Amino acid sequence: MKRLVMIAAVAILMTGCASVGNDRLAGESQQTISQKLEVGKTTKADVIQILGNPTSKMLDAKGDEQWMYVHSRASSDAVNYIPFMGLFGTSTSGTTKQLTVIFDKSGVVSNYLMNENDSGIKTGVFSD
Repeated sequence: MKRLVMIAAVAILMTGCASVGNDRLAGESQQTISQKLEVGKTTKADVIQILGNPTSKMLDAKGDEQWMYVHSRASSDAVNYIPFMGLFGTSTSGTTKQLTVIFDKSGVVSNYLMNENDSGIKTGVFSD
């Protein structure tokens, strides 16, 4: 029994973690963003100071500029460290945050939308 507990503890400690995208967005939530971005007041320069450069920029159908910020974090699930289980599939879990900031023609925030979703990839017998 002690050996099984030790193996489980080592597997948990070995689980890898990876993140991509805007690191400043990683620590943000809908609540913290609403405290930092004020519709009708916050400018493009303010947004860059708060979040850095966007992941992408585009124009919508009305000609308003939209900036998108994305951050994803994933970690390997413990099941991946069980001997021979990799033969049957793999499993990762994580979250993805996406913030879209919309600016009016004068470069002031007219709206924004923040989404946070659970994400993961499961292969083999672990896929649903």
